[in-house]
Amino acid sequence: MHTADLLTELTTHAPFAEYDAARLAEELRPFDVTPGQLDVGGRNRNGYRRGDVLRALERA
Repeated sequence: MHTADLLTELTTHAPFAEYDAARLAEELRPFDVTPGQLDVGGRNRNGYRRGDVLRALERA
């Protein structure tokens, strides 16, 4: 998922309202989740793999 799209979804929820790309990366780093180049809708975008984020949620 593209970072901007993920932030759009997250920031609608109170605990994440002030998150930006840097804060998101900082919070996910301890779970070994880092952004990278992804093919999103046929475009090369920077974002997170769904499976990586879901594993982080399971560990949180």
